[in-house]
Amino acid sequence: MDFNRILSMIFNTKDESSKFDPDDMQKGRLWAMLSYVWFLCLVPLFVSDSKFAGYHARQGVVLAICETVALLVLKLLCKIPVLGIIFWIVRVVVWIAAIGFSLLGIYNAYSFKAKQLPFIGGYAPKT
Repeated sequence: MDFNRILSMIFNTKDESSKFDPDDMQKGRLWAMLSYVWFLCLVPLFVSDSKFAGYHARQGVVLAICETVALLVLKLLCKIPVLGIIFWIVRVVVWIAAIGFSLLGIYNAYSFKAKQLPFIGGYAPKT
């Protein structure tokens, strides 16, 4: 398998942009971008009436939950003698991946795209 095919499998996620009104996308873009900041991901769900922002907020909540659970479990596993070093490396990789997913979500929101996040986006509740 070549590298481009692997990247294509990761980043060619379901695009639901056609389901949203362009005016709604324009109105909710800032809230949608804010949805991928860990501790602010719930704000657009309660403040914005934009369906586009709500879509991204649900993606952001799933990302925040997955990130928090993974990092907490890995933090506990880091306490294991000798193997803790391996879990610490995995924890750093998970943290970098979470930042990458956040940046990808922000880019999608900025670009008026409603694309699922790789791997975890399918777990977000539907409207």
